[in-house]
Amino acid sequence: MSEALKRIEAVDVFRGIIVIKFLFSNALGSFTRESEIPFALKHNQGNALLLSDFTAALFAFLIGIGLAISYSRRIAKGQKLSEIFIAYAKRFGMLLVVGLILDSVSYSKLTTQNPELIVAWGVLQTLAVAGAIAALTILFSNAIRIAIALVILLVYGYLLLNNASFFDLINKSLHGGPVGAISFGAISIFGLIAGSIVLQKSEWQKLQKLSLIAIALFALAMFVSTIIPFNKLLVTPSYSLITSAVGFALMAIIYYMVEIKKVNSSIIKKFGANALFAWIIQYPLIYYPLGKLYKFQFASFLEGMALSLAFVIVVYVLIIFAEKKGIRLAL
Repeated sequence: MSEALKRIEAVDVFRGIIVIKFLFSNALGSFTRESEIPFALKHNQGNALLLSDFTAALFAFLIGIGLAISYSRRIAKGQKLSEIFIAYAKRFGMLLVVGLILDSVSYSKLTTQNPELIVAWGVLQTLAVAGAIAALTILFSNAIRIAIALVILLVYGYLLLNNASFFDLINKSLHGGPVGAISFGAISIFGLIAGSIVLQKSEWQKLQKLSLIAIALFALAMFVSTIIPFNKLLVTPSYSLITSAVGFALMAIIYYMVEIKKVNSSIIKKFGANALFAWIIQYPLIYYPLGKLYKFQFASFLEGMALSLAFVIVVYVLIIFAEKKGIRLAL
């Protein structure tokens, strides 16, 4: 089987790790009293870059990786470019609509609790816009993609620093809103580059290129952070660069462990192969019931940890059940 057509387990494992992380973190934030969650486990804390701030960005990065693999498979099967772009338009359009539907139940409550909120916007919608932006660069070389991503971040950062209306629009929008999704689009373009590298033949050249780009982006991110700090809420350029650097580094490490050292990761891979199903299932299991009962953040930290772990296990059981029934929703 060609490199383009075979399933790359490392990508599923990478996605699975991030899925488990967001399931656990989202559950912990929903169950646990805000005052009892350690600062290191929080997110969206302004200019403080915390572990949970990487989750959404790494999903955007993985959208780009998946796009590279999907495109290579479609080309290998002989699909026309028009068919491919129509498929991507449907895919990201569907993701946008699903996100809007899932989050619509919470919108009135969000705007009531925060009257300054201009746009209530979810992560799925952000991923849809970011993926669409990356798809527009699918025919370009990696060098041109890098240039496009950097130009996006340069313009975005300039407007953040010099245009008060632009800043307010993002600052008063949940998850940065549709405009903040543009910066996530740069992350997805970097993910597309990583995916194209993963599809190359030489195993060690893959690791070398992924590692070198990770180092270069990390250095650039640290420099840019002296001008505009890491901030997930504003999706600042430094934030997009540092999360992309981490994405390249993780892809290199996970590829080495899974594809070269053959480390068993079957459970994690299940989460990665069913990412959208795992995302959607949060709503009927946590958000809608707790919202109906007005019982968000009711537990102590230890209780919240236990409930969150139990929730991840329940989702895994449901994933296995769904697979047996032939239900498969990929992100």
